[in-house]
Amino acid sequence: MYRMGLMALIANDTPGVNRDKLVFDIYELWMEYKENSTTGPKVVKNFDKV
Repeated sequence: MYRMGLMALIANDTPGVNRDKLVFDIYELWMEYKENSTTGPKVVKNFDKV
């Protein structure tokens, strides 16, 4: 997540990258992880416990 956040900060300087969409996508992924709403976050949280 940290790298994705940094990418969102510098994406404004990258031609052809929609920074707002990138920030929104990062937010959506974070909420999915936080809410543990799908299989992907459940797997990742299990790896985080190790």
